[in-house]
Amino acid sequence: MEFQQPLQMIMRTVCAFRNISEQDLKSASKKQNIADARSEAVWIAKQLTHHSLLSIGRHIGGRDARTCHAAQNRIERRRGETQEYADELDQLLSLARQAVDGATGCSNIATPFDIAQRLLVPSANEPGLKYRELRILAQAYVQADTELTKFRTAAQRARSSLDSIAGGTAQ
Repeated sequence: MEFQQPLQMIMRTVCAFRNISEQDLKSASKKQNIADARSEAVWIAKQLTHHSLLSIGRHIGGRDARTCHAAQNRIERRRGETQEYADELDQLLSLARQAVDGATGCSNIATPFDIAQRLLVPSANEPGLKYRELRILAQAYVQADTELTKFRTAAQRARSSLDSIAGGTAQ
């Protein structure tokens, strides 16, 4: 899926930088070097993408949002402790940004909101939407339409249940 590609590139970059396998990164291992790399991957993904912590966690070995939030806080804390680690993390962030930009063919990771904003406030430098951006918008529309359909179905079921409970008098 196109939305997952940046997360995959971030994981690969962190694994190469820290000399661990992707399997190790996704594993339940609590070895310090692996846990640190996993936390760095979460922090970088949050810096470079618009994915939720839940989405990032699912991609990085099925972690939940609380675990990812703790990882993000741990990296922020370590980053503030020593300049050496902050510089190393900045270097890793830069490498990940380059990998993501190269994989997506753009200088940042577009979300449907970013694209819609470009439509509302067009730039002279970028006169039209790219094919990739149109695909992102189309996917977002389909996803939103699917969610709306589920919501309507649930609302109709709830109304039917209320009607049957109230003997057909509920509106």
